[in-house]
Amino acid sequence: MGDFSNRERKLADYIYDDLAPEEMIDIEREIAEDPIYSDHFRLNMEVKNYLKAKIQLEEMRDDPQLSIAEELAEREADLYAGSPVQSVETGKRSSKKIRRLMAYVSAVAASITLLIVAGLFPLHSSSEKIFEQYYIAYAGTDFVQRNAPSELYQDMREGIGTYLAGDYTQALAIFGNIGNDPNLIDEVQLYKGLSYMGLGSYEQAQEVLEVAYTNPSRYHAETIWYLSLCYVKSGDIQQASNMLKELQTYGGLYKEDAQSLEKKLRRIRK
Repeated sequence: MGDFSNRERKLADYIYDDLAPEEMIDIEREIAEDPIYSDHFRLNMEVKNYLKAKIQLEEMRDDPQLSIAEELAEREADLYAGSPVQSVETGKRSSKKIRRLMAYVSAVAASITLLIVAGLFPLHSSSEKIFEQYYIAYAGTDFVQRNAPSELYQDMREGIGTYLAGDYTQALAIFGNIGNDPNLIDEVQLYKGLSYMGLGSYEQAQEVLEVAYTNPSRYHAETIWYLSLCYVKSGDIQQASNMLKELQTYGGLYKEDAQSLEKKLRRIRK
């Protein structure tokens, strides 16, 4: 059983070009020699192509150009309603009308197909599902006072505690009162970004964390991790991958998750 699972994992890695050249040669030989393994390869390729097409269709559904195509199709439909294409003396249809008719049919077919598929598939894209799989609210870390005034220090502790309790709106209010004190700016930026994520305000979270990213602190790894998740949520897969590759150079808590997540993102791009 263990050997079978390992073979299946290698097959998946082969399909997504995640094997060394010599390993790819071995897999190709196995596919050629083992009919069952060959069937598994074919089925996995079908699944990969299906998922890729599904993602593309979901992206097209959200494209404003789709509504334009539908409008054009309706105009063409009105144009041809009650006006069948007439034959000319040679017995052939007008080439101009044929081209217009073909354009109309193509536009209608594309629109209908996309609308049907959009209705059948779930609304969440693969990137959103991956975000849901990896996002966990930050568990917090020891807060050390660094020459901050005592009242601000107490406010920071209260803000972090409020964030950990899940009251993100109140946490943002507390962090806003602290302001940009240089002794607490690292904590404020991180927890403001995290609080926005907790509220589902990912664009605002991304803006705050991008600022924090440009000013590396002792929370730099945490900033990169949660910023990459913001990019995943927004569908900016390339930028998320760039962040995760940088995070893999760290030897800390997020390295393994960054490798796993970056690998998944690489696969949905292919």
